[in-house]
Amino acid sequence: MTERTFTSIDRLTVALDIEGSRRVVGTLAWMATERRAYFAFDAAFLADPLPIAPFTLKPAGGLIAGSRVFAGLHSVFNDSLPDGWGALLFDSHRRKQGYDPARATPLDRLAAVGDRGVGALCYQPASMVDPKAAELLDLDSLAADARAFEADQSVAALDQLVRGQGSSAGARPKMMIVVTPDQRYTLDHGAAVGEGHSRWLVKFRSRTDRKYIAREEYAYALMARAAGIRMADATLLQGTKDRHFAVRRFDRTTSGRLHIASAAALLDLDFRVPGSLDYDNLLKLVGLLTRDQREVHEMLRRMIFNVLACNGDDHAKNHSFQMTADGTWRLTPAYDLTFSPTDHALTLKGEGRAPGWPEIEAVARGASVKDIRPIYDEVAAAVANWRQFADQAGLPRAPTLEIARAHGPS
Repeated sequence: MTERTFTSIDRLTVALDIEGSRRVVGTLAWMATERRAYFAFDAAFLADPLPIAPFTLKPAGGLIAGSRVFAGLHSVFNDSLPDGWGALLFDSHRRKQGYDPARATPLDRLAAVGDRGVGALCYQPASMVDPKAAELLDLDSLAADARAFEADQSVAALDQLVRGQGSSAGARPKMMIVVTPDQRYTLDHGAAVGEGHSRWLVKFRSRTDRKYIAREEYAYALMARAAGIRMADATLLQGTKDRHFAVRRFDRTTSGRLHIASAAALLDLDFRVPGSLDYDNLLKLVGLLTRDQREVHEMLRRMIFNVLACNGDDHAKNHSFQMTADGTWRLTPAYDLTFSPTDHALTLKGEGRAPGWPEIEAVARGASVKDIRPIYDEVAAAVANWRQFADQAGLPRAPTLEIARAHGPS
């Protein structure tokens, strides 16, 4: 196919659509000669600002240069971009249209997100794939299409996969869907939904995932909730033949959208770089941003869970915060809690391979929590009951025992 000529977007309006109120935040411009974005806050927003990125994009006049960490884009806007699976979809869709995806700038990619992204930030003009109203879904067929796309990045359902992806991050295939009162599924295009409808993010098994990954992640969600961790609703959605893990979207509420930012975005960190963040500094961020010691305790609980439940996939983009319309921050519900028996992305006092009680206690002391033992014991009790949650999720005996052995003696 001959490559078509494409004119990149060099300017976007950034808006914040939060809890039913939409405000222009400012203008984002791309400087091709510098391969860098610049942002200017809107005057009305500066007169009554909200801290969308209080450490990396403070409200101020003039032009604010983007981050070299994120290919010239400001970290809070980079958080809106899909990575992994979503980036592959974008690139393949560009090729289908006859364009070279390597020529796309970060602003082109933000325009593709438009107002369908995770959180409250919206980008105009948008260049999304046109939605189809009430597009009923067969989850099993979508899962098969996703695996076929992983194999050769060329499937007939590419447009549907693009429409449903939103801007979710991570390597596994994901879709944003609406569940109707009669348990039918449609793509979530961001439009208002009727009474009894709910918004969910559904994950599909990738070609490299374990066979029962959906049941496994659901069991982990049950175990985390039992450990006292704040979780969004999770379930296994029934397809024609298979079941798929889904979590209720926590960036959407009855009052509207919430602003979401990952720890990576708030600290201008590339989560893929080893050692870019540890739990000591993550807890400092929690304290500074939320000004609530209860949130510090919640983060410590999640840290202990990740250690005891063998979740080494605890990098800086798997810890996020949500902001309401009054500028108040708190941790989002926990997410992406899975069996991942690798070295921890976030270390505890420099230990990532096999952190234990001494490191946990030392990190807690550094966060001004003198007695961490009650929290530790609650989490440990939940992890010791792993087989109960695995049974509830319908996980077969072999993977249940494999994970139980990794958890250690109960």
